[in-house]
Amino acid sequence: MLLEVVAGTLWVWWLLGERPTPLAFAGGALVLGSLLAKGLYERRLERRLRARGAAQQGSC
Repeated sequence: MLLEVVAGTLWVWWLLGERPTPLAFAGGALVLGSLLAKGLYERRLERRLRARGAAQQGSC
């Protein structure tokens, strides 16, 4: 899972005191943003499919 990449960086920062570079933070933000966009897209797609299925059942 992609979230492990971000979580791993934060664990190292927290447990070992290793300070991530600004590029690491930018990469983490990119990964989190991508996961959020994918989740929102899939949620929207699922709602459309459910609405389409309900409309087809109602017309039979």
